[in-house]
Amino acid sequence: MRAKGVLSAPNVILHPWLKEQLSEVLAEIEKKHPRAELPPEAERPACARWETWLGHPPRNPEPPLRIVLVLDNLAGHLSYDLVRWLFDHGVMPLYTPIGGSWLNMAESV
Repeated sequence: MRAKGVLSAPNVILHPWLKEQLSEVLAEIEKKHPRAELPPEAERPACARWETWLGHPPRNPEPPLRIVLVLDNLAGHLSYDLVRWLFDHGVMPLYTPIGGSWLNMAESV
């Protein structure tokens, strides 16, 4: 993924930038692997199915899953607008955990 270093960016700047970058990546994927050539959802490997990541079948028909995007847990990344855009474009957001005993193991050494 392409990245720009910034100290802070409000959602009004971050979300359009993220959508633009993801649109470029998705266009590259589409050129190499057109949707028309993809097998039906039931015939895809488990990691390429929405149900695997959602924990249930999708309520609405979604486009083929193309990318799993790992994000931190900032509230702005949870906005309905952004998540709906991601789903509509075949992107599954995967959020890093907020806490866990294993997260700070290096600090205890």
